[in-house]
Amino acid sequence: MPQPDVANSLSPADFERFRDLVRASSGFELPEIRRADLARMLDVAAAEARVLGRDALYRFLADPARGAQALRKVVAGLTVGESYFFRDKAQIEAIEAKILPDLIERRSAQRRLRIWSAGCSTGEEPYTLAILLDRMSTRLAGWDVEILATDINPDAIEAARRGVYSAWSFRQTPDAVRDQYFRPAGNRFEILDRLRSRVKFADLNLGSDGPWDARTRGVDLILCRNVLIYLSRPVTERLAVRFSGSLHEGGWLIVGASEWSQAVFHQFVAENLPGTVVYRKPDEGESSAGMPLDARSLTRAHTSPPSPPAFESVSFLVAAPPAEPRMETAPAAGAHSAAEVRAILLAEPLAEGPARLERAWGAGADESFAEWAAAALIDRMNWPLALTWAERAVARGPVSAKAHFLHGLILRETGDPAGAAEDFRRCLFLDPSHVLGHVALATILAGSGQVKRARAARASVLRLLEGRPRDEPLDDADGLTVGRILDLLTAGGP
Repeated sequence: MPQPDVANSLSPADFERFRDLVRASSGFELPEIRRADLARMLDVAAAEARVLGRDALYRFLADPARGAQALRKVVAGLTVGESYFFRDKAQIEAIEAKILPDLIERRSAQRRLRIWSAGCSTGEEPYTLAILLDRMSTRLAGWDVEILATDINPDAIEAARRGVYSAWSFRQTPDAVRDQYFRPAGNRFEILDRLRSRVKFADLNLGSDGPWDARTRGVDLILCRNVLIYLSRPVTERLAVRFSGSLHEGGWLIVGASEWSQAVFHQFVAENLPGTVVYRKPDEGESSAGMPLDARSLTRAHTSPPSPPAFESVSFLVAAPPAEPRMETAPAAGAHSAAEVRAILLAEPLAEGPARLERAWGAGADESFAEWAAAALIDRMNWPLALTWAERAVARGPVSAKAHFLHGLILRETGDPAGAAEDFRRCLFLDPSHVLGHVALATILAGSGQVKRARAARASVLRLLEGRPRDEPLDDADGLTVGRILDLLTAGGP
């Protein structure tokens, strides 16, 4: 039986007004491709509130006295709440090796330390911080230490307070660490009470103009990772100012790897640490200007070879620029065709290609140019440069599904499957119809033994391709057809 088109249950006019309501309440920027998701969440809200009709639901949600909590649940349902312990190894190592020692030295006179996990989801991040602090317990003996963890989703906060997790939350955690800091709870694991007591949870809407929790003032370290991707640029810029106001001088701010932006965080000093970039609030008299990001710091070092993809090589899943005659001059500002990018990379001498890309970027090229450059460099397996251009594509176009897809491919091929899976999920959040995003996520899930989830991703591909001609080419897939994807799924997919 054909499934109803949920998106069509929300008219264009209704989509606009409810999207504006979501944006005004949270800063959340909802692309049109998410219309079906918004419709589903509105249906849930209407059922829970026992409200009939879109007009009555709108009046209910727009009423701060009656519908504020329901509206927050709508917003929360539109975000990807996926989290796990010790997420982003490079950032965790930077916190443990550099940031916490620096803060301990800075705050030794006061013997007080405040950390804020802003957008904590179900609690894996703040409890990871609690574990890191426990490892430093001898240096922090007698200190007043507190971790504040906030999120817009009240259900996520409640789950975080319970502190009980499935094995999937420990996919990047050594068994010895899990066994030291958690106790078995059936087929799950519960955080030890002494760590749970170190974290204070609270509901908080980062996108609101209203006052924040008083505990967000005088903070030494803020983590706000993979939250800004959902927010509009003006809200993100306002948050950067508010985060700066929350931090002590010399305090640190960590955002997601795809959220770095010196244009947004210009009031901070960008610190290049191994495998990552973090921000620090300048000390008195210190300037934040002239602190360029070192592209080499974005290249992740890995000691083990990447796992082979379940379908085919990465180049088969990327739209490689077609063969075209070479260009003799750099493209004009804003140029972003595949042929132009490929012509630059084939410039004579070959070493001039990357430099010409840089000149074109400096002349005002847009995120599409960065996407084509990343795709072309992926096709040539130049992972460090490909990563640089994929990061630029994400920073310039944070709601581009393609940019996150390309970034995920690079992380997958350079040995970071967990990071790649996050990127593929963001890709699918922004464009649920992105066939190759589902294929790539299925590959990651199958490779990590998540068979049930891999099958669900595979089923999504089959639904998207159902009824389409086998010879129909897919968008941005270098000639890859519907039939070829179906053959791959049948022959070797999860």
